[in-house]
Amino acid sequence: MPLHYALTDGLVALVAAWGCWQMARTRQFVAALGFALFALASSIGTVRITSGQIDQLAMIHKMASLSGGVAGITLLISQILSSKSYPYSNILGPIAAIGAAVIAAIYPAVGAALFVALLLTAIVLLSKARAVIGTAGFAVMLLNVIFLRKSEVLGPDISWHVFHIITAIWLFCAAISLRSEKRPDIRSPSWARARYG
Repeated sequence: MPLHYALTDGLVALVAAWGCWQMARTRQFVAALGFALFALASSIGTVRITSGQIDQLAMIHKMASLSGGVAGITLLISQILSSKSYPYSNILGPIAAIGAAVIAAIYPAVGAALFVALLLTAIVLLSKARAVIGTAGFAVMLLNVIFLRKSEVLGPDISWHVFHIITAIWLFCAAISLRSEKRPDIRSPSWARARYG
């Protein structure tokens, strides 16, 4: 893999780490863990490329990206649901995240489909709350996963960088949408205005 591949992989790691910090400072620790998993996966990818250990770290990178990604988005959804109406989501979310990660590790194809399903779930939840930034971020990521990842039209180099840049944008939008400290009722019309302005 060319060394320049590390640039956008590193960008994802930086944005995910920033998102983790934003969540931690607003005491949304479930989401912070989700962002941390994305940061870990991208950091492994960056080290893999820059160190030249392409083959040696390939399986670890793949596992962290798929299992960590599925677990990470599960935790983000859990944080979205963490409100008065869903008081146990912060407990059930991590349990679901572990289960999703195990499924993705054993059945990668199922894990990939699960990731798409989770993106759709987040889009529905955020659109109901009229969270424009969050909805747009998850929708763009859905298109990114379906059409741009390993695109034959764009070629491997451009496809790699476009995929990772959009992933970074998605994580940024998710962090912006979640960083408010208050968690009003997600089913209330005022929830969107209170959390997302």
